[in-house]
Amino acid sequence: MRRIVFPAIMIIVFIIVCCRSVLGGEPRIIMRVALSVTPPFQFYLKEDACVFPLTPTEYKDMDKGLLYKGESTDQQMTLTRSNSPFTIKTDNILKEIILCCPSGESVSFFDGLRIEPVRYGCSSFQIGDRCYPGGLQISYGISQSGSPEIIIINLVDLETYTEGVLAGEVYSTWAPEALKAQAVASRTYALRQKFEKASCSFDVDDTVLSQVYTGENQIRAFKDAVHETYGEVLIYEDIPIKAHYFSSGGGKTEGDEEVWLGGSNEPYLIAREDFDWMSPYYRWDKPLVLKGEDLFKKIGLPLNGSGWIEPSIRSGDKILAYNFRTGDKTVSFTREQIRHRIGLASPRFDIAVRKSDGQEIIINGIKEIKSSTVLVFDGVGSGHGVGLSQWGAQGMALMCTRDGTPIYDYIDILQHYYPGTELVDNYNISRGDITLASCNPPQFVYDSDEKDVKTGDTVPPDICGDDREYTQTVRNYHIRFMLY
Repeated sequence: MRRIVFPAIMIIVFIIVCCRSVLGGEPRIIMRVALSVTPPFQFYLKEDACVFPLTPTEYKDMDKGLLYKGESTDQQMTLTRSNSPFTIKTDNILKEIILCCPSGESVSFFDGLRIEPVRYGCSSFQIGDRCYPGGLQISYGISQSGSPEIIIINLVDLETYTEGVLAGEVYSTWAPEALKAQAVASRTYALRQKFEKASCSFDVDDTVLSQVYTGENQIRAFKDAVHETYGEVLIYEDIPIKAHYFSSGGGKTEGDEEVWLGGSNEPYLIAREDFDWMSPYYRWDKPLVLKGEDLFKKIGLPLNGSGWIEPSIRSGDKILAYNFRTGDKTVSFTREQIRHRIGLASPRFDIAVRKSDGQEIIINGIKEIKSSTVLVFDGVGSGHGVGLSQWGAQGMALMCTRDGTPIYDYIDILQHYYPGTELVDNYNISRGDITLASCNPPQFVYDSDEKDVKTGDTVPPDICGDDREYTQTVRNYHIRFMLY
């Protein structure tokens, strides 16, 4: 293992690459993305890199024994790209992270390490079948239960991160304006999370708990969408908005206070007409049918003989939460909590009791439920329903005039789903007056069409083309939109 000959040169290169805005170049914001990886794991190094310990280190050779013991985190060593894998192991008792090199050498890091590629913007690491640009940080953190855990973080530029999010969230064959709207929403969501989580171990993770991030992306449509909206974010009262988004609303989105009771009631997260008629979830193909005993088991309340279901919170004619009671025990869940517990596509559902003659009666007041009672959950849409509808954005982007000219661009789409917000560029925003979030794992604040993306289901035809049936549908919805 070779040590850096001219460490000062590498420090200067790192400063130039990561802080170009100070030198008058383009703005750069580094996201800390927690990856769904647990030690031991292997990675391939595709670029020469420097290793920086987060605390003093010991350098070990498996054959020769201890070579040196560090006193400072300023130490550096070089790693040379290799076709053979590096391995990360841990020793939780000693709080030790061990980097095993292809040569057989190993280095112990007490608390953590950061690996920075010489060419920071390149695809540097391959873990499994995914490649990641930027840097890699591996360190100990504290889990929700209070025990130490290893956190693997990809340190990646916000624009590159946004490209990787689009690859995990939407179809490359979608209309460019829909992809650009998604790019702005994803970038804004990430920036808001970064400001809120400033004191936490990471800003976002790579799952639906934050945004689905797939690492390096080489798909031209996604790269173009990010490039053409470079640095653009949505603000409200000079700070980045909570840019929630989801898959499909079934004709209408919902206000955040209707889904997350007691939430922030943001003025730009209100119910809006949704143009997601092309979505496979616009109307559920098949309702979920459960017996009473199975439903009560799923919500954690065993049914002893009989129980009761009753709407507990309403907003106009809409039911927002239900009480479930058996014996002297009562629990209350919002629609969003119910859908996660029993596996529904969205919180926009009705609960009905199916009688022996097949008739279904929607529960609108207190209703006794027995073990054998058949309950039917039927609804619309997919995802929580707050903010930007991904399928709705696609629907708006595909609305055309008779000569095939698109009617709405990505700014129109964003203004429709986030009314009252302002689009600014180059991250030209205030960083004050943002409530810091808890460092506990995030809640389900966002949903995606991940299942469809993974299975590669086909996308409806381009309705700006010659398909007359789809074009007529678009014209009808265009009229509705203009009147709205």
